[in-house]
Amino acid sequence: RIMACEDKLDATMIKQTVNGRVSPWMANNIFIPEDGVHLKLKLWDKVILRVGKKLIMASVLGIDKTKVTIDTKFIVSTQAKLFELKESYGSCIRALVACCRPLISMSEFQSILDKSTLTLGPAGFGKSTAIAAKCSDNDLCVAMTSTSVESLKSKIKNKVRVMTVEKALYSHATTASTLYIDEAMLVPWQVILLLCAKGTTLGMFGAKNQIANVDMSSSPGIRHVVNIDKLIKASNITEQFTTYRIGTGLFEFIKPLEPGLLQGSDHRTSFSVTILDPEQFGTLSNIYNRKQYDVVITPYNYNKMAITNLLGSASPVVTAHSFQGQEVNSSLVVLKADKTGKWDLNSDPRYLNAALTRAKYNCDIVIFSHML
Repeated sequence: RIMACEDKLDATMIKQTVNGRVSPWMANNIFIPEDGVHLKLKLWDKVILRVGKKLIMASVLGIDKTKVTIDTKFIVSTQAKLFELKESYGSCIRALVACCRPLISMSEFQSILDKSTLTLGPAGFGKSTAIAAKCSDNDLCVAMTSTSVESLKSKIKNKVRVMTVEKALYSHATTASTLYIDEAMLVPWQVILLLCAKGTTLGMFGAKNQIANVDMSSSPGIRHVVNIDKLIKASNITEQFTTYRIGTGLFEFIKPLEPGLLQGSDHRTSFSVTILDPEQFGTLSNIYNRKQYDVVITPYNYNKMAITNLLGSASPVVTAHSFQGQEVNSSLVVLKADKTGKWDLNSDPRYLNAALTRAKYNCDIVIFSHML
């Protein structure tokens, strides 16, 4: 699917579009984005460049905060548009490397699952704090994102290996002690199998209503990812109901999304709800500029791109799915139908929960709809 984009760029494959310049750099080129936008690319990823009317597929050879090294050969600085793809070629290569490792048998894996523990709780119930309190030397801790890894590292004082799930896979990291998995409900069970070895003990933490891995590819077929809680004995699952992130105000507002939710914080989390017509979308920039939020969250990637174009490439705009497990002080949640008029994800309790539970002190919600 990725390689086919060289001949015909499929709009459904585009994650974001960034304007910038391609300039000579050593024997290759660098792409420097305008407005200081940060590209979330990996080594060996494929990107599409549009220079004039020509489309060129390029490989990522290096990344830093302000530029990307690619394998094109332009000899003069040239204006270009870079298309970042939804699917990561670099991740595909890492996934292949991850599979080139000794595997335990399914019966051995089932034995590990039978002795494993899974703690489920709401956003902000203290998963990383609990892992830090339990882990010891020779244990391995993994999390889905680099932000979660940094959070774990800041709390763990022992000599414990802490890394992203992807790094643990392609580096063939494993342990005969305890493997702790943060945000385990986001990790497919096949990935957990790859991380286990003989003698591994599993300690997993997650949230029951998290949105699991979503296959957004355009190719036909039914895809279903079984969450790890379906493979574990009910007696090995512990549920927590207290959130220490969401304070008075927002807590009462979101409680219907998560029955049984308890407040453990003593601070206040303010919130507001603004309803506008879709034609007033341009006013979002005024709302954003008044407070300069830590992040702007929206369910649909199409709207993420539209908001980024409106607010500027450097603005922190994310999808609800990609920002799970993160915490900020203030957030702006934007609910708007996608380009086909679909409203589905905006009213999905899991996506609403993921979007509304990121901020500790302030969450403002803007709804663009004629229906309300």
